[in-house]
Amino acid sequence: MKYFLSIFFVLALRSTGISQNYRAFPDSNSVWVNVYEDLITTPFFHCEFSYSRNICMGAEDTLINSLQYSKLDTCVTGGYIGAVRDNGGQVFFVPRDSLNESLLFDFTLSAGDSVYQVYNKGWYENFYVESIDSILIYGDYRTTIHFSTGGFWIEGIGNHLGMLESTYEFLSNSCFYLNCMNQNDTIFYPNQSFGNCQTDLGIVSNDFDFDLFPNPSSDGTFKIQSGSPIEKLTYKIFTPNGKIVQEGKLESNQIDLKSDSGLYFIQVSDGKGIVTRRIIVN
Repeated sequence: MKYFLSIFFVLALRSTGISQNYRAFPDSNSVWVNVYEDLITTPFFHCEFSYSRNICMGAEDTLINSLQYSKLDTCVTGGYIGAVRDNGGQVFFVPRDSLNESLLFDFTLSAGDSVYQVYNKGWYENFYVESIDSILIYGDYRTTIHFSTGGFWIEGIGNHLGMLESTYEFLSNSCFYLNCMNQNDTIFYPNQSFGNCQTDLGIVSNDFDFDLFPNPSSDGTFKIQSGSPIEKLTYKIFTPNGKIVQEGKLESNQIDLKSDSGLYFIQVSDGKGIVTRRIIVN
């Protein structure tokens, strides 16, 4: 009987978003770096970097309608964006020039739930929960809520497609994603020990860059183009939760990713510069 109850308890936790040890959304000293790319259709389908948006949360609070919120600003210019608060797993956002809060994340959801009026840069989205899962970060399992739109939320981090962004993974003529997130100078996404959560998107040298195609790939095969000699390049491919699935030194301009379909990050270096890109295997 005790064994049956234990199994039931574990399954009940897995089917709902809120975990036994809920990791609250940050309230200070955090940075989210969003990347935006243009979808290029010729001579092949791929995405090319367009710009980044860097959102910072300092230590400054504000009162709105007698409730305490944490301020969000643009990192570079310091321009006020809005404010957020976590109310027991539901995260609310008040945009700049407004006193009305909107739902930003909800980690109390269960599989099959419908979600209405979720904030997205002045627009509002409706979708439903396809599944509840978790990822291991710093020895803790954090809930991930996966939606019918292709996007997912990570407990204590936010939307894997970008802070204050849509949950719809593919929108026409654009690619966008959360490049990294850190809190108190500790990287929690995509991996706490891999790369730098910088506003320059991990590009440590202005002299190095690369293109990769096709992306998405139907079979895990990618071609790399770079101004640096191929034989000088090394690479690592890792999952959104930081697990390295493949790494090595390039011997040709082709990488064959031997892993399941899904979202990955590839980091390529010529020994002087490091550049990270998002890749997808269909």
